Amino acid sequence: MSEQSAVRAEYRIEDLAHHSGATVRTIRAYQDRGLLPRPERRGRANVYGDSHLARLRQIADLLDRGYTLASIKELLDAWDTGRGLGGVLGLVAEVQGPWTDEEAARITRAELDARFGGDPDEDAVREAVELGVLERIPGREAEEYLVPSPQELAVAVELHAAGVPLSAITGHLRELREQVEHIASRFLEFTTEHVFAR
Repeated sequence: MSEQSAVRAEYRIEDLAHHSGATVRTIRAYQDRGLLPRPERRGRANVYGDSHLARLRQIADLLDRGYTLASIKELLDAWDTGRGLGGVLGLVAEVQGPWTDEEAARITRAELDARFGGDPDEDAVREAVELGVLERIPGREAEEYLVPSPQELAVAVELHAAGVPLSAITGHLRELREQVEHIASRFLEFTTEHVFAR
């Protein structure tokens, strides 16, 4: 891929409320309680990012599971500082969100085909979109994709160059993700039963 441009979402508080399902008032209350980091200040505007959206979704998920705001704050503080069991539980809450601060990139279909040997493979692209390895970007003259994890794509390119068929790579990735989700779910059940139920 010759040129990759990083894509970082930015939101005003109203946009963040719309995308997260929380109200503006709730977002401000979470900030006041230390549950949500302060936004970046740009002139007169407050700018929120994907990390704020992910944090709001974490809070909503934990509230749905029966945690109080006080216990959520404790868990999130521990997660942010990497301390103890709370940090591990924070990892479980992150299973459906980003695991690293890796920045997304863009790739055209022509660049994608070139990285995988030059032969277009519609089934492999469809599978990659289903798995979230690629996300279609609508409204472009040339077919273009967002790559949430360029490292993940780079690994797939290396495996393919070593002779691993694309269908085997996507099948393996699908299986790994299912296993990780199952392990995370079981760990959360275990800790909830043995730690928080008391």
